[in-house]
This record gives sequence, C-alpha cells and structure tokens, in this order.
Amino acid sequence: MAIGAKTSVKAETHYPGSDQTLIRLCERLKEVCPDIKLQVTISNKASKSTRQRGLQWKWYGEVANAGVGGEHEESANGVHLKSKWKWAVPLLRETSEEFTEFWETVLQNHRTNPVMMKFIVRDIVSTEGKDFPISRYLTSFERYYRSHGVNLTIPESELMK
Repeated sequence: MAIGAKTSVKAETHYPGSDQTLIRLCERLKEVCPDIKLQVTISNKASKSTRQRGLQWKWYGEVANAGVGGEHEESANGVHLKSKWKWAVPLLRETSEEFTEFWETVLQNHRTNPVMMKFIVRDIVSTEGKDFPISRYLTSFERYYRSHGVNLTIPESELMK
C-alpha cells in the first residue's frame, strides 16, 4: 500500500463460533493497515441471532462427537462445511436472487473441481448474514440429525421463536 493512501474500513460484525474463525478474525486485524486507528468492540450480545448461532456451533460439536458421519464430520468445522452444502446453499438459492445467480456461475465454472467448490462453500457461502434464514437452517439440521440418532441439546423455548 502506498504511503498516504487512504483506506476505508467499514464496521464489521463477526460471530466467532469456533477457534478457527477467531484465528481468521485475528489475522484479518493484522491485515488492516497499521496506521489506521481501529476500534475493536467485543461484546456478549445475547440477541436471538447470537443465541441461535451459539446453538448452531454446539450442535456441530455434538454431531462430530456422535460419530454418525463420515470423514467430513469428524470435527465441528467439518459438520459446518457439510451443513453449508446440505442446507445453507439451498436456502440461499431459495431466498436470494443474487446468490442464485452467483451459484449458477460457480457451478458453470467449477462444478468438476472439488477443491475449488470446497473453497467456495467454506470461505464464501455464509450462514452469518442478517437475512440468512437461520431458524429454517437449524430446524432442517435438527430434524436430519435427530432422525439419524444424534441426541442434540434441546434449546430454550424462546430461543427458536
């Protein structure tokens, strides 16, 4: 970056549900130009969305520990990746015209490249967006894994409202 160049950093909100995500966030902070004054706020904001995301990662760990999956479900991150394929992509295609167009382009260009497809799903497809239908995602996840014998934590009744 050239000296004196202006860099614009907008506000970002992240939900670090795993150690890997927390490490990526720390790496992101390192990438920000050091001469920019940066304010980092860490809060325990127990909003419905935050509680749902906490439950999401708790369930990922429970599925990984249950040993019901194959090689892709040996860790919470592996369960998360599989779940993005199985539920997030279809939900995003159903609820976002922009994502649907993006996904069609991805399929046209990378369908036969499993490494690229895994990268795109892992690093681009997100369950974190404010418009992502997290309740539907969690309901689908829960139904699937309970039907496969996984004893998932039962959430507080008001959590899923």
